[in-house]
Amino acid sequence: MSEPTGLGITIGGSLKDSDIEAFVEALNYEMYDISGPGPDSAQDFPESGKVLKNTWYGTSNYGECDDLKAFCESHGLAYRHDCSGSHDSTATIAYWLPGMKEAKSTFATTDGCAVVEVDAIQPYLNMLLTIMKDGIESLPLLLNDPNLNGVVSKALKSKKPYTVLEKEFKKIIPPTIPKIPDLIIV
Repeated sequence: MSEPTGLGITIGGSLKDSDIEAFVEALNYEMYDISGPGPDSAQDFPESGKVLKNTWYGTSNYGECDDLKAFCESHGLAYRHDCSGSHDSTATIAYWLPGMKEAKSTFATTDGCAVVEVDAIQPYLNMLLTIMKDGIESLPLLLNDPNLNGVVSKALKSKKPYTVLEKEFKKIIPPTIPKIPDLIIV
């Protein structure tokens, strides 16, 4: 079953002139209703050495474009893929930069802002409020919280409990989404 869902993809890096046809084929394979400032046919691409608009919008089955992303990764092109979600799926942002082992993905609002689920972060916010109110000495009181007992145990055993907490926060909070470089024809 198909679910046409909106997506946007920004692609950057150096695209060889000889790969334009294959790039356009990958772009058009999964996406339909393509629009945006980026060219969507090989004839519309500028000559070598030119920077071009590098964002495309359209729809695809569930907002995915796996073949296009695979093309980008195999040709060393960075991308940011925004999937708007639908009534039965959550909006997401996925990105990949050359040198990454695999793409990263996070939940997002429909306008492209990364989000954290309240249930995931609420116990940590409560812990921070307790520590602010009663000091770091109050940490043992949080051992009975099933959401926090693991991290609290680690923090209590550490000489630097704040470092343990910081590492735990970094696991929950999505990373800053990197800016995708310009797309240049070489």
